[in-house]
Amino acid sequence: MQYLPSEEPILYTDLEMEMRFNKPLFITKNAAKEDTERLFYLLENGYAGYGYFNTENRFQSAKNDILNELDTKIVLTPSDLSGIFYKHLNFLHDCHLKIGDQSYKAHLDYWYNTEFEFTKENQDYIFSYEGKSYKVTAINKQSPDDFMYPSFNSEGESIFHIGLLSRTSPDVLELLAESNGESGRWSVALEKTEHVYPDLYMEKVVGGVPVVRIRTFSDQHIEYISQFLESASKYQDSPCLIVDIRGNGGGNTAYARQWITRYTGETPVLPQIYTELVSETSMMGRSNYFAHSLSMYPELEAQGYDLKAEEFKGYAEKIENNKTSIHWSDYTVPNPRTITNNRTLIVLMDKYVGSAAEGFLSYLQLVENVVFIGENSGGALTYGQMTRHMLPNSRILVDLPISLNVFVDLEYREEKGFYPDVWVSSMDALNYAVAAVRYGSIETSDGFIDEIRGIEFIPEPKMVSSSLPQLLLILFGLFYGVIIVYFNRNRGYITFLIGGIIAILIGGFIPINRELGLVFLIAGLEYLVIAAYKWRKTIQEK
Repeated sequence: MQYLPSEEPILYTDLEMEMRFNKPLFITKNAAKEDTERLFYLLENGYAGYGYFNTENRFQSAKNDILNELDTKIVLTPSDLSGIFYKHLNFLHDCHLKIGDQSYKAHLDYWYNTEFEFTKENQDYIFSYEGKSYKVTAINKQSPDDFMYPSFNSEGESIFHIGLLSRTSPDVLELLAESNGESGRWSVALEKTEHVYPDLYMEKVVGGVPVVRIRTFSDQHIEYISQFLESASKYQDSPCLIVDIRGNGGGNTAYARQWITRYTGETPVLPQIYTELVSETSMMGRSNYFAHSLSMYPELEAQGYDLKAEEFKGYAEKIENNKTSIHWSDYTVPNPRTITNNRTLIVLMDKYVGSAAEGFLSYLQLVENVVFIGENSGGALTYGQMTRHMLPNSRILVDLPISLNVFVDLEYREEKGFYPDVWVSSMDALNYAVAAVRYGSIETSDGFIDEIRGIEFIPEPKMVSSSLPQLLLILFGLFYGVIIVYFNRNRGYITFLIGGIIAILIGGFIPINRELGLVFLIAGLEYLVIAAYKWRKTIQEK
C-alpha cells in the first residue's frame, strides 16, 4: 500500500492554490489534456491509495483512455471533464476521494423488509401469518441465516427482519416456509430509507431517556461541538444515554476522543495503524486545504488554520530543498485495551456516519456496555488526512487523502463501515431504541426502567427525504418566468431567442443549485418555443 513516488518535477510553489477563482464555461481539448497530466501527477505523488489501487498498471491505462477520449473532443466544460475522469477512474473506491463533481465512494446500503417479524427458536426462524405459525426453510433457495438481521420492532421487542446489504436496489426475495407439513411461498420486497437531519446539535429527553445528538465534528462548528463535549460530563453518571450521530460526516477525530475521555475517565487508543505520505505534493496539498478552508470560513483563524497552512508549506519547501526526503511516516501497531463502563451507552448510526465520526465508532468498540443501533456506517475509514489541489485550466478541485489507516484486525472496511449490533431503519432508530430500553430489550439498571416507565413516551416525528421543497422551487421559478413572458409579450422573436439561449446556458453550464438549473433550462425551452412561434408568424405576415 505504501507506494513511494521517485521524483517530483513540479515545484511546490506551482501547486499552491488560488483562493479566489472562477471556473471557465469551456476549455479546449489541449487544456483538458494538460489538466489530465496534472491530475495523474497529483495521484502518483500525493494520493495514499495509489499503491493499493494500481494493480496491473491501472492508472496508466486509465490515463491513456482519457487522453484518447479527449482526442474526440473540440471543447468541453469542466463538468464534462470531471465526468470523463470518473468514467475511467471508477475502479477507485475511496470515500474521501473527490475530483471535480464526482465523489469516488459507494456504499453497501441496508435494504430491509418489516412486513414479517421473526423470532429465533433453537436454530429456526419462526413467524406468524394469518393465524398460523411458520418455520422458515429457505430464502432465495439459501440458508435463512444469510438474510436475517437482529432488529427491534416499534414496541421495543427483539426480533429479526429480512434484509441484505447492496449497492443497488435488490431483486424481490423468495421466502419459503412450512407449517405442520403445509408449505408457503412469499415474495419479499426490500426497501431502504433516506433520513433527513435538520439540526447540528440537540439535547433532550425522549420517553425518559436522555438523548444527545451531534451531526458534525468539523472545526467550523466548534460552538456545537463544545456543547457535545460538555454533555459527556453532564451524563457520565446517567444509567442510560443515547448518543445520536446519524448524519455525522466527520471532521476532527480529536473531538471524538475527548468526548470518550470525559465520559469514561480514560483516554482511548485508536485500534488502527496510521502512516502518512510525506511529499512535496502531499504537504502542499495540506497547506492548500487549510488555506482554502480558512477562505471559506474566516472564523477558523481562531483555530490556527493560517498557521497550519504556512507550516505545511514549509514542509513542502524542505523536501524540495533536499532537507528531508519523500517518505511515509513511521508507524507502530497499537495495543488497544478495553475501557470499563458500567452504564448503558446507546449509539445511533447510519450510512452517513463517516470519517472522524467513524473514528468515534472505532474508539467506542473498546468501551464496555455500548449498544450500536441503526445501519452500517459510511466506510470512510482506510484513507484520510485531506489535501486539496486545483487543476490549472478547468479549475477543477481535487481532494486527495494522504494517510493510510489500517485496522489492527486487518479488516478492510472501506465503503461498508462498522456494523450495528441491532439493525433498524435510520428513521426509526431513536424511537425504537427508546422503546427497547423501556421494554427491557436493552439492559439497564432495574431502577432506571421502573423510573422511566411512568414517563410518557412521545416518539420523535419521522423526517424522511422529500422532493416537495424542490418541486415548489421549480413551480415558483416557472411562474416567475411566465410573468416575464407576459410583460414582454409584444416584443419580437429576437428577444425571446436571445433570452432562451441565455437561460439554457445558465441552466446547463453554470454550477448552481440543481433544481434552479432545471428552472432555467425549462424556461429557456419555453422562450425558444415562443421565439419559433413569433418568427413563423412574422414570416407569414410578410
